[in-house]
Amino acid sequence: MPELPDLEVYFQGIEDDALRGWLGEALGGALAPEPRGAGWAAQHGDLSLRLTARALGAWHALGLEPAALTPWATDQALGEALAAAFPAAKLRYAAEPWAEGEALETDRFFEWQGQAWREIPWKG
Repeated sequence: MPELPDLEVYFQGIEDDALRGWLGEALGGALAPEPRGAGWAAQHGDLSLRLTARALGAWHALGLEPAALTPWATDQALGEALAAAFPAAKLRYAAEPWAEGEALETDRFFEWQGQAWREIPWKG
């Protein structure tokens, strides 16, 4: 997989306060998010973080940019770290990069299935 400019994972079942606390611990400092649209945005040095609540149906989106400034090299690695921290969460990430405006319904995603990722078509 090519190096991605950002990381993005979709999730359900993670409380916002718990997510912000976990991110702060993983990144080495508390976050001070500012409300933005249907979610929040935060800066951690040169790293930009954004949470979009209900980005796609009931799924929230967590984005970090640039990926090179995170402890995770890929969307998969970020998803696995979230799965370890929040075992009851539902998690998905795109199988390949996509551009804003492209329909996700036709794209392939990976969904966390307890101990492994399984490829699925997006079903909202």
